Amino acid sequence: MLVTTQAGAVVVEESDPRLFTEREPLMAGWLRPSFGYYNFSRGNNPAGEVRLEYFFKKKLWMIQPFLGMSYTTTADFFGFVGIGIDFYFTPGLYLFPSFALGYFKHTRGVDLGYPLEFREGIEIGWHFQNEVRVGVNLVHMSNSQLGKTNPGQETIAAVISVPIFFSRPQRRAPATEAAAPCSCPKEP
Repeated sequence: MLVTTQAGAVVVEESDPRLFTEREPLMAGWLRPSFGYYNFSRGNNPAGEVRLEYFFKKKLWMIQPFLGMSYTTTADFFGFVGIGIDFYFTPGLYLFPSFALGYFKHTRGVDLGYPLEFREGIEIGWHFQNEVRVGVNLVHMSNSQLGKTNPGQETIAAVISVPIFFSRPQRRAPATEAAAPCSCPKEP
């Protein structure tokens, strides 16, 4: 704590913990678990899919960056980074097209033919006032002819986006108090 005097008043600098007693929520982004039906349109090796994504609150102009991973009941794994853009038709109804690329690890499910895969998706849903989003998304994954085979696959999933809040100290106005008269004994 730093205390100084200015014009007869005691000024407590902002490092004083009394200035930060209350906490203020700070939204950092959305955590998005989803559950879907992997490779539903092909009929060969369909599986369940669990996906977990993190969407950053800070946008780059209109572009929303995100990262995520998915795991299927056939033990296939996909880790990815991507971007998307929100389009609102009403204050709550949104459409979210997205693009991602990442690493695909084939195990027992559909062999997508190459470790680098591209994912295009579209999501429609409702954005509530408390920042929660609920929607349905459809994604397509393929290697864009980078591998010898390129079967591709589609997933349809139910998505919920839950906001992540951190708390930070809430600033109050710096306290200033009039200096109390000194009751020190006077020197002779």
